[in-house]
Amino acid sequence: MPVLPALQLLQRAGETSGGSGPGVSYDAFLGVIWALTALATVFLAVRLQSRYRGPRRLFWDDGFAIFAWSLAFATAILWQAEASNMYYSLNVAAGLVPPGSASDVQNRLLRYIHSEFAALLLYYSTICTIKLSYLFFFRRLGSNIDRFGRIWWPILLFVLATYFIMLGTYPYSCSTTTSIAYLSTQCNSASFHHYTTIILDLSCVLDVVSDALILIIPFTLLWKVRIRRAKKVAFLGLFSVSVITIVVAIVRTANANDTKVSSGQFDPTFLYLWSAVEACVAIIVSCLSAFPQLFAASPRNAKPIFTPSDTYRAMMSRIRARRTGGGGSGSGQYTTMHGQELEPYSTSQGSDSGKLLDGLKPPK
Repeated sequence: MPVLPALQLLQRAGETSGGSGPGVSYDAFLGVIWALTALATVFLAVRLQSRYRGPRRLFWDDGFAIFAWSLAFATAILWQAEASNMYYSLNVAAGLVPPGSASDVQNRLLRYIHSEFAALLLYYSTICTIKLSYLFFFRRLGSNIDRFGRIWWPILLFVLATYFIMLGTYPYSCSTTTSIAYLSTQCNSASFHHYTTIILDLSCVLDVVSDALILIIPFTLLWKVRIRRAKKVAFLGLFSVSVITIVVAIVRTANANDTKVSSGQFDPTFLYLWSAVEACVAIIVSCLSAFPQLFAASPRNAKPIFTPSDTYRAMMSRIRARRTGGGGSGSGQYTTMHGQELEPYSTSQGSDSGKLLDGLKPPK
């Protein structure tokens, strides 16, 4: 029986990998992906439940988070259906399992190649969608900040540009072809593996830089508003959990480079496992970052608290001045309609606010 082109391709790949086979076991691969997808589902459910108990509406950032979760869930379903073809191809290449019929080897190899393409597109889209969720979350928080758009719009454009750069540099021809001969010549060369390494490193750099730019926004918001220092530090700590996503992105790239075989080809089990991990972790962290806003929203039956306007403050200052016979604004606190006192720049607790920094204004 002549050597099949598809089998020959797998055999060459097995020779360059030293016959080691997949780096991650089949059960561990699917187990980790589904476990993190389930955890992301729990965090998203808590976020949406908090929305229902508070403002009783969804915002743009929630919509992006839901869409990102749907992409991560689609990734888990994809690998549940196609991981067997990936492991079959890798095990045949390593000589760990006997090849099947000619058509079986070729069909399963091509299905594996095409599933790689779908998984990477889902990965890029999930990461970009989560970044958009962050951006629109911070946009609502910064609605009262002067010139906030000067920092928000450039970061938004950079995030979108990053996404389209990654889509534009992806080697589509090797992921959508049905020609084994093309895979053997154009997609199994040293130059191609070098190109994929460059693309992986570039995606990591763009991912980390865009996350770092997004992290600038909450620091800018809290710098320009007047709240208690302890609360400001607490908010910064919760917003800074986004650093976890940056760490996972770096680990993904470092692990993929460390587990390459002698030919320069990545071990796909490590690469796509870490891709799914990063996507799910990004969803979880985005929900954690949104929790301060959820905590600030009061129950639906809470009575709204009157937040004094500048006109009301000026009026009360004049009344105090007439009563005391002197000027000034007193102790810096303002009496509300219900006889309560509010600190200047206090957070509105109205049941329909739905914003963490409602009523906050930059210090003059």
